[in-house]
Amino acid sequence: MELTKIQKEAVDNIFSYYSNSEKVRVDFKSPTGSGKTLMASYLISLIIEANPDKKFVFVIATPSSSKLPFFFEQKINKYKKDLPYSKFEVEYIESPSSKASSSTVEETPKIKIVDNKVYIFGKATFGSKRIFSEQHVIDDFVDEVKTQGYKLIYIRDEAHIGDLKTDNESKQFEVLMQSNADFILKMTATPNLSDSSVKIVTVKESDLCDPLRNENKWLLKTTAKTLLQSSMTEEAILEDAINEFKRIKSDYKKLEENGVFIHPALLIQASNEPSKKDEKEEFLKQIKLIKDKLDFHGLAWVQYFGDSDKDSNRVYKDNFSLDDITQTDNEIDVILFKVGPATGWDIPRACMLLQLRKVCSEKLNTQTIGRIKRNPYPGLVKNSITDVYYIYSNSPQDASDFSYFNYKLRKQAESVLFPSIEIHNRAEFKLSTEKDKLQKAIKDYIVNSKNDLIQEIKNIFVFENGIDVFKNELYEVGGSMVYSSVISPFVFLKLLQRLIDSKNDIFKLCNQPLKDAFDSDFKKELLYDEKPLQLEHLQFVVLHNHTKDLQDIIKKWSPFTPSYKVAMMTYIPQQFIEIYDMVASEGNIDSSDNTYMFDVVKNNSSANIQPLDSGSERIVFDLLKNYIQAINEFMDNKIELWCKNYASSSVNADYIDGNHSFHKSYFDFIIKFANGAFLYIEVKNKTDIDEDKTKLLKQSYKDYFDSKMVNVYDVPIVLSVWTVQGSMVYTDTFYDHKLFKTKLDTLTAKDLIKAIALETF
Repeated sequence: MELTKIQKEAVDNIFSYYSNSEKVRVDFKSPTGSGKTLMASYLISLIIEANPDKKFVFVIATPSSSKLPFFFEQKINKYKKDLPYSKFEVEYIESPSSKASSSTVEETPKIKIVDNKVYIFGKATFGSKRIFSEQHVIDDFVDEVKTQGYKLIYIRDEAHIGDLKTDNESKQFEVLMQSNADFILKMTATPNLSDSSVKIVTVKESDLCDPLRNENKWLLKTTAKTLLQSSMTEEAILEDAINEFKRIKSDYKKLEENGVFIHPALLIQASNEPSKKDEKEEFLKQIKLIKDKLDFHGLAWVQYFGDSDKDSNRVYKDNFSLDDITQTDNEIDVILFKVGPATGWDIPRACMLLQLRKVCSEKLNTQTIGRIKRNPYPGLVKNSITDVYYIYSNSPQDASDFSYFNYKLRKQAESVLFPSIEIHNRAEFKLSTEKDKLQKAIKDYIVNSKNDLIQEIKNIFVFENGIDVFKNELYEVGGSMVYSSVISPFVFLKLLQRLIDSKNDIFKLCNQPLKDAFDSDFKKELLYDEKPLQLEHLQFVVLHNHTKDLQDIIKKWSPFTPSYKVAMMTYIPQQFIEIYDMVASEGNIDSSDNTYMFDVVKNNSSANIQPLDSGSERIVFDLLKNYIQAINEFMDNKIELWCKNYASSSVNADYIDGNHSFHKSYFDFIIKFANGAFLYIEVKNKTDIDEDKTKLLKQSYKDYFDSKMVNVYDVPIVLSVWTVQGSMVYTDTFYDHKLFKTKLDTLTAKDLIKAIALETF
């Protein structure tokens, strides 16, 4: 299991804060389903690998009960084979209850300390009436760790849960770990923003769903469909959910035509049984009614309320585990579960969540919704069927844990045609049509760079204290690179394979000329003494250090020139929902503004509130609102429609990057003028800008108008990148100079909108 680009960036950011000389705490916030366990596993591996002369003990604590800490252990062991360093043990430490052990007086149990071992503690391990708590076993363990000179690394899973409410034993455990740990990582939904000493690392859902930044991998589903109606009866919403789920099953069945076998799952959330007799009887009655309805519809179900409270309508009854029903092709359709026993449970095939008020009093929140948002498609590919998740509930909801925004395109915008930019000749694209010339050019480049490449190889493959060492780059501090010493050839080969996988498109074209160049000019070279230079040494340095040069060569000898056309289409989707665990900013739509394209309702109650992805978007939103209102008031309604664009709408533009990979740009704001012109705006923040991506977008926008666009008729489109710095907005504007009389690329944001509004075509 490899990290995606976004996951790797997060791990590298956390790792950069690790210090051997001072205590550091990092709060890490990442959406449910983003792979936090995988990222924690990589962090552990990197810390060990970067400090071969140090002794570590890793403690992972999770509030999960039941078997979930055990599954945590299983997950790390599963990931180990792909980690940079994997020679460490993982163990879930479970404490016996004091009651069970009271019959005989044994010696005090002890946790054996092993170098670099990962110890996983579940909530029950250090809870009340446990041997480990009552006999201070964990206190002794930590004391021995420190006495023997180990570095204690403490990783707290779901830290926001434990911080809100814990018993005394849990609090004592937390204090013990935090006071003795040399490095603390808290995976939490609520980072401590008030303490400047706490380092914050955040992964946003928009990062995970950015195909360019995340190498076209989609960790999460992006399209929500909901039925949130507190007025519906249990029977009505259950029937609707079941019928919709049966339709979903037929959609997933279509995937099998392409060799993809995913059995979707419906999750039904339940609360703990009420303590009062009459309430308990009603609860159990409703659970039975649900099961009877599922039986009537022929759906396979299991009930998992904990390891000691399981049931199913299959012949094996309670003889199943969470791990069994998690598998992609498992036969079970419906899972009735409680959040407590299933905290931290991953089931990517789950695509629908149902809450019924008579069996679940808890509010919908990002944790439960996150269970149905993981992408189950092989290779994390985005697919129109598996990209949708469904939320059904008749429980009253509020905004305490999350916010949901329902959008409906206003009637005046439903039939309007918007221009999108497409690569017209995409079918003609064939990478490396001049393959022989390309491979010769790559070989010539490598041979001509021989002296430099050999020196680069000798800088990182060295002989130290009688041992062959690979100096693996970790991170940069004060202009100097920090390395780890890799002495295992298997670890190096694993790193090389990871590099090859990350640049596979380039490697497929370069591998043969690399081999040819090695055989002709490098094979007889020595690294040092009698150590011959190997092909793998050359592959690593060329792919690691010379990707840009290789891209230029590939582009030169893959003579594809994109030709663009403007396709006119209605705005899709016309109705949709966005769900946020935290809204970065919000804009207010004036109730009198009939030019805004959407009716937006927040949490089924507050109208005309537009969620925004950043403070920069808020500045642009407010500017647009004021400009448009003023122009329409004093210039006779020159602007017809405008809105914050949906992240996966039909209003977008194709472009290609340096590797000849195809991408889409989804503009942040769109404006339609009464004269038929369109302005599409991309918003950037000066202090938090991805320079490479922004440069690529600007070049693509320029290319649209420098190239001959194939159109049924000319459409006046203006593309503008608005960079926010403080309260100032700077513009880079691209357009067809033949269609506009005014030099739009010299104008400020306000004057740009005014000038477009006054154009005649």
